[in-house]
Amino acid sequence: MLLDLVNKIFIPYSSFIFPISGEKKKRSFLPKWLLKYSWLAYSQIEDGAYCLPCTLLRSRIPNNTSITNFVRKPFKIWGNAIRAYMDHNNNCQLHQMSMHCLNMLQSRSNSKKNLSETIIFLGRNDIAFRGHRDDSKYHPEIGETCKNNIGIGNFVELLNFCIKAGDKVLEHHIRSAPKNATYISKTTQNELIECCGKTIEEVLINKIKKSGYFSILCDGASDCSNVEQLSLVIRYIDCDNVICEDFLWFIECKSGTTGLSLGQNIVSAIDDLGLDIQKCRGQGYDGAGAMSGKLKGISSRIKFINSKAIFVHCACHKLNLVEMPYMKNQEDVRNLEKKFDNIPKECHTNADFVKSQGEVGYATTIQVKVYPYKVDKGNSSSNNACNLPSLNRNLYEITSNILEYPQTYDDDTNDC
Repeated sequence: MLLDLVNKIFIPYSSFIFPISGEKKKRSFLPKWLLKYSWLAYSQIEDGAYCLPCTLLRSRIPNNTSITNFVRKPFKIWGNAIRAYMDHNNNCQLHQMSMHCLNMLQSRSNSKKNLSETIIFLGRNDIAFRGHRDDSKYHPEIGETCKNNIGIGNFVELLNFCIKAGDKVLEHHIRSAPKNATYISKTTQNELIECCGKTIEEVLINKIKKSGYFSILCDGASDCSNVEQLSLVIRYIDCDNVICEDFLWFIECKSGTTGLSLGQNIVSAIDDLGLDIQKCRGQGYDGAGAMSGKLKGISSRIKFINSKAIFVHCACHKLNLVEMPYMKNQEDVRNLEKKFDNIPKECHTNADFVKSQGEVGYATTIQVKVYPYKVDKGNSSSNNACNLPSLNRNLYEITSNILEYPQTYDDDTNDC
């Protein structure tokens, strides 16, 4: 906050006219003084000069009660300005301590910037941060890479690479900072990742708010720990009339996966993000009952709150809207799963088949993986087409063997 105030002070523009003061000699503040003395700041309201570091940082420094000019009161004697500036810069103890404190703040800010750039680089390229051993006792020498294959993590390795490549600011920070303020521990990494995430989120939220209206896209999935999560994506048109789809959150479905629970989670997430659900103009989900159900699905729940949030079926699953009524009346399709289940069984147990595979140079153990063909709202036709027998060798050889020795297979397998 203090560094922002230091960097974002009032700087008079080139055509700014400074007020003239004085009884005998009319003088005014000169803009070239701001270029010569970096600590100097001009107050347009009081028509006076201040020492910005001393004014902002004096509460952290003791024994400052005797300082008045440039700190407690603005300096306005322009005829004696150069001498006063030099005296304050060279002889004022408060000023020297304030400048030292300001330099420390700027150094830490530059160091955190380098660390943040490293985190953004790893995150943008989907590279893992932590390694097998991330504690400081396993870290190599500063600027060196790990040579004992301990696995200290890509974050620390990349920092050492930057130092070795000549990043003096980062090297000075790592060498001189206290051990509890290097900002490279696993705890600080998580905090910096969270800060970067919040910054990105704020930028996206501002873009969505400027667009005026938006649509909601959601889909559910389980993570590696079998926790059900709902991905929230917002679709909108930005100020350049470009259609954008931005991922915002993973919503943990703690209260269940029913349409009512998922709908409440989405509405709560939209509210927590600072968006207005009444400005939602569209919804997009797959064909699962909890998502697009007319009575108890998410789409009906949100449309009850906002009647203008029109539900549009997922384009990747829209073919199922046609094939489902047709497939349910086809007995051959319903029996297809049973027939395909017989093929891997015969491949593993039929002696003639295994022998023929060995003659053509294939392994005697044929790895066969069969995915059942199921008529389901959540499965697209393209997925169903891929859910045919997946063999580690040529399917043509297997089917040719079945045709060559039909007497060794049962009727169900031959029918396939």
